[in-house]
Amino acid sequence: MAAEVKGVAERQPGKRLEPWCQDASRIGQKGRVDSLWWQRGQRPAVPRDQCLVSWIIGVHRPARDTGAAIVTSRLVTA
Repeated sequence: MAAEVKGVAERQPGKRLEPWCQDASRIGQKGRVDSLWWQRGQRPAVPRDQCLVSWIIGVHRPARDTGAAIVTSRLVTA
């Protein structure tokens, strides 16, 4: 990692290089299908635990001890 940072710094002479740390985490439950008591010989599927799934994206700048985070219900990587 140190060699990569040094290489980037060498390709950007005169510019300040400031490393950041980033992480993402998913919270919440995703709904699943369950069954309930019904007529003999049948088990209809019903939705269960319908909770939202959210993402927390956080960044931290160690040199300045600052950071930021965002909570979103949708994450698109494109």
